[in-house]
Amino acid sequence: MNKSRVKGLVSVITPVYNAERFLAETVDSVLAQTYTQWELLLVDDGSTDGSPMIARQYASSDPVRITCLEHPGHRNAGVCASRNLAVRQSRGEYVALLDADDIWLPEKLQQQVELMQASPEASLIYGHSIYFADGDHDAEHVPPLAPPGKLYYPPELLKLTYPLGKAGAPCPSDFLMRYELLEEIGGFEESFDPHFQLYEDQAFLAKVYLHAPVFVANECWDRYRCHNFSCSGQAERSNRADLARQFYLNWLKHYLRAKNFHDDQIWAAVKRLTWPYRHPVLAGASRVVRGAAKRMLRTMFRLTEVSHG
Repeated sequence: MNKSRVKGLVSVITPVYNAERFLAETVDSVLAQTYTQWELLLVDDGSTDGSPMIARQYASSDPVRITCLEHPGHRNAGVCASRNLAVRQSRGEYVALLDADDIWLPEKLQQQVELMQASPEASLIYGHSIYFADGDHDAEHVPPLAPPGKLYYPPELLKLTYPLGKAGAPCPSDFLMRYELLEEIGGFEESFDPHFQLYEDQAFLAKVYLHAPVFVANECWDRYRCHNFSCSGQAERSNRADLARQFYLNWLKHYLRAKNFHDDQIWAAVKRLTWPYRHPVLAGASRVVRGAAKRMLRTMFRLTEVSHG
């Protein structure tokens, strides 16, 4: 990944897979940025729709700043391999991620670069995201994150955020990071291929949270589109979500061991989350017992109401 970096330049990385419905709106949100020192790398990940043509049209209209890339043989290599390909071709001091169905607010890069320059310790910055339903921009909400407005040191955010903690996980489209961070942690985890493409962002964040300070801001900088064609939507429909979660937890265990990482709280959380996969019969029985107990309590409550009615 080593090459000279252009100071102040933000390399925007957008993997594209069958995103023809959304890609124009996504790219337009980059073009609308108040911060103009950026390059956009659109990586076609084996699309079978009109996405590559849309990407090429934008590249031809702004060839200095927009570049189209693809994998050899037009293969579908996955989000992580696509991001790594773009990182190798990037030139920026900073790297920002933008999924092909999400939208940036106009001052996203301007405000994040200013924050990064004012926070020399921070290797990555993110804030809140506005979740909205596809086709209904009024149906939106902002999920809570870890307490904002502060710099977190390793491994605090790994303990606090999903899936080990209770705070929400940030959207990758809200990340701005220093290029050096990607060199230090070895980029994105390509073992999370398209079959396990649901927890790849959590794997990346786990590496970041274990290695570098992260600033959590209180601002909203992006709009996250919820729709049935997303990786998470497809995983839920095909029942792959549980398998992807198990794959991630196994990956995390191996990563922690490989890095000789010792933290009782983190290991306790990992063991708690992997227990149902190691003891599926007991876990199933436990769920049945909990369900029966809840039904019994509801019945008792109704009987109490009747007796006092």
